[in-house]
Parts: sequence; C-alpha cells; structure tokens
Amino acid sequence: MGRLLAPALHGVDSTVTVDVGVRVESLATQVAERSWTTSAAVVAVFMGLVALGALGLIVVSWVRRPKAAETTTPSAPWQAGIVAIGYVSGEAAERWPSATIVQLACARVVSIVDERSDRDTDDDELPSNAVKIRFEVAPDDALARSRAGTSGWPLALALFDGHPTLGAEVPAVSNADLARRIRDMTIERFGTAAVRYRVEAPVTRVKVATFGGYFAVGGGLLAVAFGAAGTISLGILAAALGVLALVLRPIVVRRTPLNAEGVSLAEDARRAWEQFAHRPVTTVADVELALPWAVLYGDWQMVQRLAEVIEHTRSVPSWYRSRGAFSSTRFTSCVTAIGVHLSQPVRRTGPLPWAVDSSSGGTADEGIGAGFDGLGDGAGGDGD
Repeated sequence: MGRLLAPALHGVDSTVTVDVGVRVESLATQVAERSWTTSAAVVAVFMGLVALGALGLIVVSWVRRPKAAETTTPSAPWQAGIVAIGYVSGEAAERWPSATIVQLACARVVSIVDERSDRDTDDDELPSNAVKIRFEVAPDDALARSRAGTSGWPLALALFDGHPTLGAEVPAVSNADLARRIRDMTIERFGTAAVRYRVEAPVTRVKVATFGGYFAVGGGLLAVAFGAAGTISLGILAAALGVLALVLRPIVVRRTPLNAEGVSLAEDARRAWEQFAHRPVTTVADVELALPWAVLYGDWQMVQRLAEVIEHTRSVPSWYRSRGAFSSTRFTSCVTAIGVHLSQPVRRTGPLPWAVDSSSGGTADEGIGAGFDGLGDGAGGDGD
C-alpha cells in the first residue's frame, strides 16, 4: 500500500510546487509592472510640478515693474518711429499701419482719394473702393524712399503687392491679401522691437516648462493605461498638471513685460504726445506733424481739431483729394475709417512673437517727420 501511495504523493508534490512557482512568478511580474507604472506616475507628477514651478518663477521675476531707464535710446522718443512706439504703447500697436499710411501721405509718398458720397461720411464704414490709397512717386525715387523711412517704405510696397507704379491705386479697405501682408510685416517688425524693448527671454525656464509638461502628460497617460487603481489616479493628476503647464506656457511667454528701455519709451512718448496735444496748431505743417501720431494713439478728437485747422486756413494738403468741397467732418471720418480698417489685420493677428533673432536688432525709423517736439518741424504742408 505504501509503495502505491509514494509515487502518487510525489506527483502531487511536484504539481503543487509547479503551481506555486507559477503563481509566485506571476505575482512578481504584477508587482514589477505596478512598480514601474507607479514610479512613472510619481515622476510624471514631479515633472508636472517642476513645469508649473518654472512658469511660476518666470511670473515672479516679472512681477516687479522694471525701473524706467534714465535715458531713452534714441534720446527723443519719436526718433524710435511709429512701429516701436506703437509696440510699447498697448492698444496703439494695432494702429501702426494706419498711422504709417497717414505719415506716408504727409510725406507725399502716397495720397488719400476720398470718393465717398455724402451719405457715406456719417460713420466709420468704408464702402468698397470709396476711399483709395494712391502711389504718388516713382518706385526708384531714392528721395521718396528716404522720406518714407525704414518702416514706411516696406508698408508702401506691401500696399501695392510689392510692385508699385506711379499713379497706382488700392482700396483703403483691407482685403485678404493686404491683411496677410500687413500681418507678416507686423510679426517681423514687432519681433525686432521685442528684442530691444522686452525683457530678455527666459529660454531655460521656458524649455524646462515645455519638457516637464510633455513628460508629465506622457507619463500620466502611461500610468492610466497600464497602472492599477491607485496608480491611475496619480496618472490623471500628472496628465492634468502637464496639460495645465502646456496651456499656461504660451500665455506666460506672451505676457513678457517691457524692459527698462521699453517702459521709458512708452512713458516718454505718451508724455510728449499729451504735451503736444495742448499746444496751438495753426498751420497745415503743424497738422501734418501731429496727424499720424493722433491716429496712432486713437485720438479722434485731435483728428477733428486738426481737420478744423485745415478748414479754417483753407489750405487743403495736396495728399487729400475729395470728390466734394473740403469739410472737417468728411476729412475726420475718412481718416478715422482708415484708422479703423487698416488696424484690423493687426488686431486679428493675435499674440505677437516675443523674440526673434537678436542679430536683427532694433532700428530707429528714420525718415518721414521729425516727431512732435515742436510745431512746424515735420513734413511741410502745401495747399491746393
């Protein structure tokens, strides 16, 4: 009997040993799997916190308002040009194309042709082809190019699709092609201005926030896909932190504040304009000096005041051509409409670039008009 039971017991013992071994191996495998998913989830949560911490350090470093520079380079704010002053002046940024077009008109590079009917002058809407911009110089005119300036001449070329001819006309209403060209110029010009007038880009912290955000999302998703119940909650937390970091990153980056020079330029330009706006304006030369800056700052009451000077002096500038007799109301509505319509491409551009290749530098906008430090120093005004 014992001889018969011994082999049977030996077989049972072998079966139990094999089964226990398989279960131990399976348990070890599960523990290992849970271990790496848990580790991945923990590391992902940590990286998400690191990414948010990097963004927080950027914000903290920018909370303190930079002290205005003792001197602005260039020394007079208007020498920086309409693009630079618009860039550092908040909402004025969107009106730089309109202000530059008016400045080009005052420099006799282009003219404004107002063919609206009387019923179309009551609001700021422009019927198609009712107001046109006319190119008034030869494309190879070096003197005109000099008067137009470093920002004015490229915009003049953009208006006419890069191939202006003497007498060519385009509607002042922005179409899709013109809007695209203005947006491209805005990104290029404002990118250059950002290098000079914005705080230096925190490249390392931005990279840390980006890498940490992506790592947190990836690790979190792996933990959710392969982890146990406890690990899944960690994975969801990690992914949420990563997504939050990646969403906040472009917002923080685009809020890069002005540096000391940018703050100083914005304050000096605004102060100079406010002082100028209270000075007497008596001639068309004074009007042409002030008008582009009134458009840039959206001071439409000042535009009306300047139009009344033209009407009072009966010296209509040659760059404004109307189908009817000159009236201050008609002139104001025309300039205001141009200001509104040509600002739309910039407004729709959305957040603008915060940095470009620093080798491009920032250049003063030499050419049209000296600025508004004194009356009568800008472009001269001839009357018809």
